[in-house]
Amino acid sequence: MGVPVKATAFAILFGVISFGASLLAAPAPKDAKPVNYFPIKEGSTWVYSQQTVTKTDRGTAIEVTSKLESVEKVKDTGVTKTKWQLTQGTTAAKTEEIEVTPKEIISQTAFITVPKGLVIYKIGSKVGDKWEGKIAYNTSRSGQAHSVVEAPEEIEIGAGKFRCVVVSHTIVLDPTLGGDPNAKPATITLKFWLAPEVGVVKRERTYSATGATPVSKVVLSLEKYEIGK
Repeated sequence: MGVPVKATAFAILFGVISFGASLLAAPAPKDAKPVNYFPIKEGSTWVYSQQTVTKTDRGTAIEVTSKLESVEKVKDTGVTKTKWQLTQGTTAAKTEEIEVTPKEIISQTAFITVPKGLVIYKIGSKVGDKWEGKIAYNTSRSGQAHSVVEAPEEIEIGAGKFRCVVVSHTIVLDPTLGGDPNAKPATITLKFWLAPEVGVVKRERTYSATGATPVSKVVLSLEKYEIGK
């Protein structure tokens, strides 16, 4: 006895749907590497335009150059220590240190811009992921950072158009040691836009304190870059 045509057609259609569903449900390969949002090749250079904005003034933009000078891989740990030469306008160059582990990108320099101990990005993190940690700007200024991965954004700046992962950090600073016992904590927000195989293409830093201190914002936008070989 032959199989009815309708039954045969249904079986074929069901098989196609099932096969398609299995493809959609297939897990990502276990050896798939996370997107590289922080290339670390010696000689790489990033040039930014930095502008400071307050309630009463929009300052003149200055050029900020960040050059990756050295890369040191710590044996048997998966940790990479990097040193950067940072030049802001006409000020003397400073050395910035950033540590990259298999899971995190961590600032190791207590600068006024990015504090020591800040986990800039957790490798492979997703939208909505959060983390916290202690940070320090100097021996008398420390606090707590609250970080979150926001929705991705596409931005267009001097260096081009980039699809970015966005990470925001809210830093609550303790009152300065030895200062006014009634002083309230200040708040700093740091927001990073990171592009695949390029790194930080934009950064915003806002500062607010009690009293007459105005709220200020410092914005860095990438103008050009060159990744080392």
